[in-house]
Amino acid sequence: MAQYDYWPRYGPENYSVVLPLEDTFDARKSTVWMQNNWFHSVSLSAAYVVLLYSGQKIMAGRKPFGLDVSLFFWNAGLAMFSILGFVRMTPEWIWSWKDNSFAYSVCTASFAQGVTGFWTEQFALSKVAELIDTAFIVLRKRPLLFLHWYHHVTVLVYTWHAYKDHTASGQFFFTFFISHGHFFFWKVDNTRSIVYLP
Repeated sequence: MAQYDYWPRYGPENYSVVLPLEDTFDARKSTVWMQNNWFHSVSLSAAYVVLLYSGQKIMAGRKPFGLDVSLFFWNAGLAMFSILGFVRMTPEWIWSWKDNSFAYSVCTASFAQGVTGFWTEQFALSKVAELIDTAFIVLRKRPLLFLHWYHHVTVLVYTWHAYKDHTASGQFFFTFFISHGHFFFWKVDNTRSIVYLP
């Protein structure tokens, strides 16, 4: 079960700029909400799989939608969100292993509070919005890869479950692999939306 105060911590006082939403973030309220609602990630994932296959059947006899401009702006927004999350979370991530220890960085969830707590929450919640990616694939009648939808389902469930318990190793997952990696994925998807790439 999650706790709410981790010491030592990299708090808002360590940032030169703290945004209003970061400053008013309530880690306790956010965590309790996720603890009470994380199972909805499983329900959302099941509905997502049903909708994507239903959508493919509905689109089978129709012409594909153009949506290139919409997809461009969607991916640009996701890329900006990902890079902003990465920029805001990286200082705490570096501090956790550089000023403490590698063991601290993987065994303590200090990232779940303050500025990084806000961005971790936003990252977890953004996994629901990212399901819209598949609508672009279905409506444009592009091939829907197993890896695409499997990734969305597993990351949504894992992220919500890890956030509710403040899984310490989630810091590496949230900060580096996903926020940083997604920035590059959205950038490639954006390029593909305006230029044909195989």
